[in-house]
Amino acid sequence: MVADESIWPAWQARTTWAASSWPTPATISIVIGVWDELLGRYLAWLEGEGRRPHTVRGYRTDLAGLVARLGDDASGGRGLTGWVESLEALAPATRARRLSAARGFVRWAASQGVEVAGVEILDQPAGRAPRRAVSAPDPATVDAVLGSIPLQADRDQLLFRLIALAGLRPGEVLAVRAEDFDASTGHLAVRGWGGRSRRVLIDDPELQLRLAHWVRASGRSTGLLFCAPGRSIPLRYQSLRERWERYTTRAGVELGLSELRLHHGAQLLVGGVPEWVVRDRLGQPTGPLPTLPAASADEAIRAWRQQQAGIRSARPAQSGRSRRGVG
Repeated sequence: MVADESIWPAWQARTTWAASSWPTPATISIVIGVWDELLGRYLAWLEGEGRRPHTVRGYRTDLAGLVARLGDDASGGRGLTGWVESLEALAPATRARRLSAARGFVRWAASQGVEVAGVEILDQPAGRAPRRAVSAPDPATVDAVLGSIPLQADRDQLLFRLIALAGLRPGEVLAVRAEDFDASTGHLAVRGWGGRSRRVLIDDPELQLRLAHWVRASGRSTGLLFCAPGRSIPLRYQSLRERWERYTTRAGVELGLSELRLHHGAQLLVGGVPEWVVRDRLGQPTGPLPTLPAASADEAIRAWRQQQAGIRSARPAQSGRSRRGVG
């Protein structure tokens, strides 16, 4: 790691200079407490960039081991190498996620004047497993769970229908604010992964009405729409998942919360909506899109064929006049 003049006043009491005089950069040994402080500043910066609370908590968990390793190493290189080697036993997806978090952290640290030696090790292939096609749940299963939610449970009706009928991720639903919904156009501004925003049309009339009523009932023009009961803190993802599991048990089916939004994407694709429109709506620029189970897809195709046959039979009869006689 290299310190520059911008960080010297704040860390002067906790650093040990190896050589050289100020202001020439020199190698320093930073104790773990300072790395904890640096991580705290990084997480605060992520929050300022619009990252969701549970995402920031995930970064804290993923980077905790790295911070501990770096705090025991003067240059950072040996600690970083040891941390990367410790990831070998993890699942490929977990390893890739932690390496990605580490790359973002060390890049940010470098912008603050703290550089870690050997960062090129973070750019090695993560061994991520190839993406597999995902199957959307049976529409009847989704309808059964949504139907098990009491009609008077306005919040749960709105939460889970935003996922199932508008394709939002659970974290995106929990981050919805009162000012995000434009009742005049029916559009909802959604904060997606990486702080990217997109506009989602709430085209289902009942869902649009529920959302408008919920915003009006909240009595606020700004701020989070979904908070913990009787409190101003955001509703937790764990609470959302627990309530969903309660409804699936009541309906007598097995359906994960993460599978719910796949239902909407598959319905759009089977209905003939272009793939680029579906990707834009779901906020999923890459990766496989969901597909319906074979039986449900066959039923959708038969319904489409019947619809086309109905359109042709409704066309007016053509004139008996020969085309050659037109002139």
